[in-house]
Amino acid sequence: MVTFTVVRVPGAYGRPVSGLGGGDGATVAGAAPAFGVAKLTTAPWREQGLARIAEQRFVLACIQDDPTARRLPAGALDTIEAHWDAAEGAATKPSRRGASVARVSSHLDAVDTSLLRLAPASYVFGQLPGLLARMRRFVPRDDVRCRRIEQILEAPEPADITDFDRDLIVAAHHAAAVETRREVTRLRSFKRLLLGTAAVLSVAAIALAAFSAVEPSKIPICFSPGENIVCTTSTTRIVDTHDKPIAAGTTGAGSTIAPADVDRNMRADASSWDLAIVELVGLIAAGLAAATSLRKIRGTSTPYSLPTALALLKLPTGALTAVLGLILMRGEFVPGLSALDTSGQIISWAVLLGYSQQLLTRFVDQRAQTVLDNFGRTREEKTRANAAVEPRPATA
Repeated sequence: MVTFTVVRVPGAYGRPVSGLGGGDGATVAGAAPAFGVAKLTTAPWREQGLARIAEQRFVLACIQDDPTARRLPAGALDTIEAHWDAAEGAATKPSRRGASVARVSSHLDAVDTSLLRLAPASYVFGQLPGLLARMRRFVPRDDVRCRRIEQILEAPEPADITDFDRDLIVAAHHAAAVETRREVTRLRSFKRLLLGTAAVLSVAAIALAAFSAVEPSKIPICFSPGENIVCTTSTTRIVDTHDKPIAAGTTGAGSTIAPADVDRNMRADASSWDLAIVELVGLIAAGLAAATSLRKIRGTSTPYSLPTALALLKLPTGALTAVLGLILMRGEFVPGLSALDTSGQIISWAVLLGYSQQLLTRFVDQRAQTVLDNFGRTREEKTRANAAVEPRPATA
């Protein structure tokens, strides 16, 4: 009877030894245990990588103990150990997530390929259904590799796997693993694009608020309804150069107060907090919009969370949208909305404008949803999904 010793060792998975899988369950003196258990890591993908290493160690031990398995070539065990060491180091040590994810997945995929080359036919046959399902995600159904795997699986009795079949299966597994990593890489690049854009907009919003705090008169968030100057944090009368109130007599063309007097009073009354408060209100409104939009986006099992990146993008966008929208209103870009009467109206419009960033970012939301939906779909499902959203040509 074949037995294996499982030992809990804090902090390390240990190295396999040449005598793995011996019938008496013995281990080599002084060597690290074959199946140690590492301490808890900081991310699910790291735990999954370590669990996969332990599973592969067990499979290799079984293969070495199986007389029908292929003999390990010289240096093969050292190569597999090197793959495990590289994957374990990336999974347990703090490092850049993108490089660590790629190292763990690529090295463990290489071990899986080696196991398929060495394992007995029964093990290889058991891996074929899952391999076929992964292959159908990336290649047409009439691909020669898929057809041959289907023939092996549909045979009345389990067929012998020839050297040609094994090489084809190994090539299919390698192709499926590469395409899976490419899908994860595309998710990573899209998330980095979102975070990079969010960082640039955040720097712009902070710089704008800082500049307004130092020079509030340069970008006054103020309006002039009648005889008053209404800013985000104050309301004052329009005065002349001698601090005397100017009467807002009217003519057929509107107010008789000179534009120069209005502009001078706006710059004098502007506060260093006006623009910062508008940005804060717009940011809060954008946060509410982000929380609302997330209900339409499903999560992901990959190490990269697109919903989080989308939410971070919306926050500075809302802050800037609130400020720029009020500046456009002050410049009479929107007819009939050039003069807000109270500070409360300015804050209210900041809320509305901050929330309205959803009109700009909804296209990004749609793109993110498409990226998430396509992850894990078969080639045929992606084709049908893309055809469903494409506009149909007009008919006469």
